[in-house]
Amino acid sequence: MVMAALTTLWLSSAAAEKAAPVEFHAGALRILLDSFGRVASLYDKLGKRELLPSGRMVGLLGLIIEGRRIEPVAAEYEKDTRTLRLGYGEGTAATIRVKERPTHVTFRLIGVDGAQPERVDWGPFWTTITRTVGETVGVVRDERFAVGIQALNIQTTGAATAAEGASYVLAWAIEGAGGIEDS
Repeated sequence: MVMAALTTLWLSSAAAEKAAPVEFHAGALRILLDSFGRVASLYDKLGKRELLPSGRMVGLLGLIIEGRRIEPVAAEYEKDTRTLRLGYGEGTAATIRVKERPTHVTFRLIGVDGAQPERVDWGPFWTTITRTVGETVGVVRDERFAVGIQALNIQTTGAATAAEGASYVLAWAIEGAGGIEDS
């Protein structure tokens, strides 16, 4: 069961066009989310290089509803409460708690309002790193940098894959296999 807020915040693409991008920092990695809730940059601050391949932007959190993946169309971040709201249209929105740490960032799904997903996908987050891909540990690395995704509860699974001259990390949770709440 997914917790629902007492009030529904409607996020429209028109509001998203006015929203500023949001930055999160995980050690030497800067993660930039655009106003539509897509990961627009994975930037290595030490090596001064973009790790997100061109044309590979994807929503931070994809919702699978009735077998179809929907991407966010709007994002709003409340810095005081460290809460990110992703709007998907038609009254569906996800609330995510964000915690920045010195070496990593955690994103925790608090709840979904509106249509209830049977699965949630964090990513896939594409990178230009291809040297070493730890498929079952969800880490990609080269001689200078590593990007990883780690599931922080039993119902969420993380992985990494090499594909098309790039790599990606992703995580997912399934409602019928432990639930999506707290993914």
